[in-house]
Amino acid sequence: MIHYIPPTPEDLMRLKPDQNKSSNEMAEFFGVSTGRQWHKYMSETEPRDIETAVRNLAIAFEYYNEKHSHRALKYRSPREFQRLMDSATFR
Repeated sequence: MIHYIPPTPEDLMRLKPDQNKSSNEMAEFFGVSTGRQWHKYMSETEPRDIETAVRNLAIAFEYYNEKHSHRALKYRSPREFQRLMDSATFR
């Protein structure tokens, strides 16, 4: 089991200038739609729960890479395709 401690709004406020990113770039990094959404996670009065957002993003990435079939990969998931390529059995 992974023990995850979500960043505080203060951590997020420090991260943006440390990374020299715009609000939209930070929103993209954390999987939220816009810079306006990003600011809601940094609210001093009622910050959104970033732990849930990060967990949902991780679940979506896991599904996309492990289960979701892609036409460009001959209807295999990216991980299945990579395993086939690694084993040199892809035809």
